Amino acid sequence: MIPQISICINTAINERHHIELLFRSLEKNLYRKDHEIIVYVENDNQDTTGFLLTQKTHFPNLKIIINPLPIPLGYARNINLMFERAIHDRVSYLQSDQVICANYDIEVLKHLREDTIISSTRIEPPLHPPSPEKITHDFGLDPSKFDLNAFTNFANSCKKDQQTDFWFAPFTLFKNNWIEIGGHDTLFRRSREDSDLLYRFSMKDIKIKQVWNALVYHFTCTSSRGPEWWTEKAKTRTQLQQTADMVEMHRFLRKWPQFKHTTTFNPETEYKYQISTNFYNVAPRDYDLLRYYFMFHRIYIDNPITREEIRKIYCQLHDPANKLLNISDYEWNLHKKYYRTWEFDDIYSETPIIDDDVVINMNLTGQPFGEILQNHGNTFKQLNNVVYSNRNEEPGEFELEDVAAKLIINRVVNRIKENLIVKNPPLDDIIFPIV
Repeated sequence: MIPQISICINTAINERHHIELLFRSLEKNLYRKDHEIIVYVENDNQDTTGFLLTQKTHFPNLKIIINPLPIPLGYARNINLMFERAIHDRVSYLQSDQVICANYDIEVLKHLREDTIISSTRIEPPLHPPSPEKITHDFGLDPSKFDLNAFTNFANSCKKDQQTDFWFAPFTLFKNNWIEIGGHDTLFRRSREDSDLLYRFSMKDIKIKQVWNALVYHFTCTSSRGPEWWTEKAKTRTQLQQTADMVEMHRFLRKWPQFKHTTTFNPETEYKYQISTNFYNVAPRDYDLLRYYFMFHRIYIDNPITREEIRKIYCQLHDPANKLLNISDYEWNLHKKYYRTWEFDDIYSETPIIDDDVVINMNLTGQPFGEILQNHGNTFKQLNNVVYSNRNEEPGEFELEDVAAKLIINRVVNRIKENLIVKNPPLDDIIFPIV
């Protein structure tokens, strides 16, 4: 008999038909029906809870967690919650718009080890171009018309005892590995949380494996972007998601030296240095000093008008995510305490920065920072590498002649592993109903 696992599923607005199909596949294709199944109901506009209650006759250890807040927690935050509440050592995450193959629990456990996190392989309709990490096959886009028997037979024919180096949901791992690094970083609310998590797992020397014997049909982005996200009527929402993606990418690049969705980490070649900048003779309303904030740890701007204008815009960076989640400014200000955030004053200093590890003093002479980057952007992109190249030198000052700036190295400290463990704010003051 295989061990019991905790299967965690989150579901949100307009997903009842998907969750019904997923549970049909759980009933048909799980080897054990007595696994703990945790479903987090984010926003119940279709009596999804009512349906889930009928499933307790099939799954005796089904637990339904209901979001009591007037806002959605978001998937990064609610996945953390489910994993923290899971009672078994092994936890497996499924998205509500997925359908499992025969003996899915047996298949994922075949390859699971305490030092490994495994992804199941997706079978997807051709909404995205074919790629080597998935199987493209069209079983339709309507869960109410889905042929579960046909899919099960097809998935069985595709199974193979093979592992590759890739990662996406659905995934299965030992719970302690998730808890030890703090789970998803709730700094990321609409995307990039998966790449961030993967970076940290690889840093902790957790093996990242995609297995080809455990298969799911994935309706593709329904949970994150909404049903029919690919249609013309969803164009406005898709454009808003693209804006949110850009915000999340900038957060990723401020946290890590470059963007990666990687399964490996080499401690000899991975480095991140704490570089801050003092900008002098700043032009009024030089908004480029916000667009490129991710390049620096801390920033001082000597022009108070520009600083305050940037503050106003910076405080709106959560707007795309909030609009996608239908969260008002009032509700966000009330509930943002449950997420990791970088406030304006965490980044923009009121006084010149002197004692950070590395400091750049730069005279813009009234020229917008973006114009300087057009001609010398590579200099700033390579700053991390410049410090690495001088890591064995004594602290000192160096001229960056092409941009009329002075580089002051006070100390060389590789801080990349400081971001390994995430400390998200607690949810201790929220009572989550469980039925």
